[in-house]
Amino acid sequence: MPFDENNTSSYQSLRAEDFREIVRGEPRGRTKATPMMQIADLVLYSRIIGDAADSPIVTAEDQFSGGLGLTYTFDRTD
Repeated sequence: MPFDENNTSSYQSLRAEDFREIVRGEPRGRTKATPMMQIADLVLYSRIIGDAADSPIVTAEDQFSGGLGLTYTFDRTD
């Protein structure tokens, strides 16, 4: 579905040049001077539709899943 500027007053379409700059950015090396801990969570909801929903192995069309992650980065001294 294409972006419809008439449906919203808060958002504008993103030009291809802006998207490339956001995604690629300017490459630069970074180092971590101190340890860092990060916590990430994820909650997903999906719904099975069409022929897949009619399958005999599908017990519920609504699917919920979630996850929790923890990372720890040690300090680097290069």
